Amino acid sequence: PLSVPSLCAYLRVGKITLTCSKDDPGTATFLQEEPQLTYNLAYTGKYGCLVWVSTGTGSPVTKPSGGGGSGGGSLSLGSILTIVFFSLLVVYFVVGVIIMRFARGAQGTEMIPNRDVWISVPGLIKDGALLIVSPCRGQGNYEKV
Repeated sequence: PLSVPSLCAYLRVGKITLTCSKDDPGTATFLQEEPQLTYNLAYTGKYGCLVWVSTGTGSPVTKPSGGGGSGGGSLSLGSILTIVFFSLLVVYFVVGVIIMRFARGAQGTEMIPNRDVWISVPGLIKDGALLIVSPCRGQGNYEKV
């Protein structure tokens, strides 16, 4: 049998501990490799301090604004796309249920539009996750044809 090396054999992890020191320009130190392939680092300096950033102007602020808003007043592209996606999903299901109920006379779970597709989604998600994780679990052996 042909053996394929596991992707997890090359997996490295870095853990960084940040310490705030407003007067220090910054120093980074390698601490240790513990456990194996996990690298522990420490940084002490002004960039290790917590800074609140205003999303409206991008200028740093040392404390959060009081009312939960940052004064920018606009939504990011990701927020807009998320709102549009879920709005269209709701419209898809509502219109689909109405059509299935009144045009086709469906009842119960038969009213869900493309019901078979939505029932298969959890299994497809599981298959995708197993496809990604399987090399890490050592299931990457193939036989010669």
